[in-house]
Amino acid sequence: MLYKPNEGKIWDPTVVYWKGKYYAFTMFWAKPGEESLAMRLAVSDDGAHWTDMGCVLDGEGAPVYKMNIHMLKDGSFALNHGSSTQRPGCGNDLLIYYVSDDLIHWRRTGKNTPDPKWYEKEERWDHMAVIPSEEGGYIGYVVATPKKEIGGMIGIQRSDDGINWRECPPPKIDWDGCESVREMEVGGCEKIGDKWYLIGGICPPFEGNYAYSCYTFTAENENGPFRPDKEALRLCGFNGRQGDLFVQALAAFARNYTNDEKLVSNTVVYSHDGCFGDTWLLPLKLAKVDRGGHLRLHYYTKNDALKGKIVSKINEMTVKTTGFDGYMLDDHYEIEALGSFDPQKGAVIEGKMNIDPYPERGPVRAGCWRPTRFGFLLEEDGDLGEKCRDGNIKTGTEIFADCTLSKNRQTTIGNIDFTDINDVKYTPEDFIYPGCASPTGLDTGKEHTFRLLVRYGMFELYFDDLHIQSYTMKKMPSGKLYIALMNGICKLKDLIIYEGNF
Repeated sequence: MLYKPNEGKIWDPTVVYWKGKYYAFTMFWAKPGEESLAMRLAVSDDGAHWTDMGCVLDGEGAPVYKMNIHMLKDGSFALNHGSSTQRPGCGNDLLIYYVSDDLIHWRRTGKNTPDPKWYEKEERWDHMAVIPSEEGGYIGYVVATPKKEIGGMIGIQRSDDGINWRECPPPKIDWDGCESVREMEVGGCEKIGDKWYLIGGICPPFEGNYAYSCYTFTAENENGPFRPDKEALRLCGFNGRQGDLFVQALAAFARNYTNDEKLVSNTVVYSHDGCFGDTWLLPLKLAKVDRGGHLRLHYYTKNDALKGKIVSKINEMTVKTTGFDGYMLDDHYEIEALGSFDPQKGAVIEGKMNIDPYPERGPVRAGCWRPTRFGFLLEEDGDLGEKCRDGNIKTGTEIFADCTLSKNRQTTIGNIDFTDINDVKYTPEDFIYPGCASPTGLDTGKEHTFRLLVRYGMFELYFDDLHIQSYTMKKMPSGKLYIALMNGICKLKDLIIYEGNF
């Protein structure tokens, strides 16, 4: 959404925030079908606008997979990245290590492969997230495949100086009734308060998700055992739509050496081929732990730099569904235009809303008996031609949030067809449900804020500054934005559409 180079393809960013400047390191494919053989760098002064700096590390013929960077005690930096011995039948089975004084020039210091005492020799031994250890020195959480008889899903290494590493047994995982897996792609581990928060990506199927998603595990000790945070397990990702494995890739803790904020980076895969398409850097997010001890992603205020000039404003607007008579047993929809934007330039849309059932729920024989839902509708363009441009909405991508105080509510994203307003067809393809870190809907009778960032066919939504979803449309949006309401009344205010300053 924010950045991709003018050539090749990037994947799995590692962001370092140092001396007020942001550095985004990524894997890089020069040509389709080739391996990632180099590390690419982009820099930013504000965390929102990125300048491509080209490749700053060459794999010297060996693959360069996901990397991680940490600062050493003398202020210099150490880097590790996954690679391959290129032995027959082996994949990412090699870690390579470097050091640097300036994050630009890197010197190789060593390499290692998985110890067969604890880990499968022919399986993953990939990137490693490093933090200072409570026991002194450094601890690294490695993408690894522990032996079946030992158990676990990641590896551990330790180092006295942050450069030379010794392998250790994998940490224990207490699955606490969840499905077990043998491998997780580590996105990082941070001590926040008195807990350690391990995040990482797991390939499907896992806990009802059938696409790549990232999850949170917690522990009382850096050595584990780690347990799935079942109340906020899916940190980000999606359920899965047919034909796509990725919408977002690996969420990873950024290394912040400027202040105490915990930042998370990720990419969005804007493609229709089921896997590697155009990969864009997403806006950075703030990672916070709530009062219940659950890690959630929040809007990062540095992204305000993405707001350009004001395109339109709505001070107040009330939208309500109509057509009721006696019992309210059928769903009623209402759509209302909020404004338009140039999808090439993108837009940032902000405002406040308050939603209630309508008619008001009351006596047994009156009121709304059907669910109340609020959403934003991004109209599709694509092959619809004049149907989109004549102002008559036909189809689009809808984000629908259940509006209720029930704990069983959810937010969905899918395709909606308003060709016949009396027979609206909505096909959800992604579900944000109880057990996700993202909010599962909206409380009725309460004012909420929203932020919607859109560029090309990519969008990102926040309610009350909590990250809801980063997603892609199958077709380009026309640039028209609507509110879509089901069985309710919505009072909007302070709505502003900014031209995107991407």
